[in-house]
Amino acid sequence: MRGQLRARLDAFGIHPKKRLGQNFLHDPQVLKRILHVVESEKPSGILEIGPGPGLLTEMLMNVCPQVVAIEKDSEMVSLLTQEFRKAGSTVQVVEADFLTTDIHEFFPALKPVIVGNIPYNLSTPIVLHLLAQRSHAQAAVLMLQAELAQRLRAPVGSRQSGSLTVLLQLLSKVELVTSVAAGCFFPPPKVESEVIRIVWRESPAVPVASIDAFEQTVRVGFNQRRKKLGNALASRWNKSDAAAAIGVAGIDPNKRAEHLLLEDWAKLSNALLSKG
Repeated sequence: MRGQLRARLDAFGIHPKKRLGQNFLHDPQVLKRILHVVESEKPSGILEIGPGPGLLTEMLMNVCPQVVAIEKDSEMVSLLTQEFRKAGSTVQVVEADFLTTDIHEFFPALKPVIVGNIPYNLSTPIVLHLLAQRSHAQAAVLMLQAELAQRLRAPVGSRQSGSLTVLLQLLSKVELVTSVAAGCFFPPPKVESEVIRIVWRESPAVPVASIDAFEQTVRVGFNQRRKKLGNALASRWNKSDAAAAIGVAGIDPNKRAEHLLLEDWAKLSNALLSKG
């Protein structure tokens, strides 16, 4: 499909834009693998982030009649609009930045599956934006830089884990779909990639008194992840309150943020909730 991709770009005189992180997926086997995972969700709606020239979009519209493609690049919007108009497609192409997009605005009566080959420089903000809008989406199938994807699905309490790992795994299940080599893209990126599947949980993985308090505790704890937990938390709470909460949670005060399990973070955030 690389030839099809190049022909489509050449027909519109479009070149990939480095500033937008455009690396277009053309490998048919990877595209089919993504499609299979999306299809397994039995989606009633699909929202695609950054469809680019639309190779995946064309496949998605055969899975679900309601597809919204959010594209930031005006040249790509023109290409997509013309291509889908010729095909008589019902795909809705929207020129917008996903980071300012309200999913509910496009799908007020259902929860779509989110699909995207994500620009690597925007991966973390996009995942955070999805987290904030999780109640409006069924699941997400995302192409990410392998390093980030591995962090997101790393065991909580391992050295690879971070604040986003903890928050995401509290609220969702994260699994690897497939690894993707650089040669599967045009132009090829300088890093390897992975496709992951995120399915939002109906309730948090462990009981928490407040998700907002949990998030704040995790962020403060990881903000200075090399410090012992009490010292890291002292940047937000006073040392005596932090030490008391660590004791109530039954956590070794010599531990650092990266050592804590989901249950530890839940107990700690619950204990700190009363400290303001």
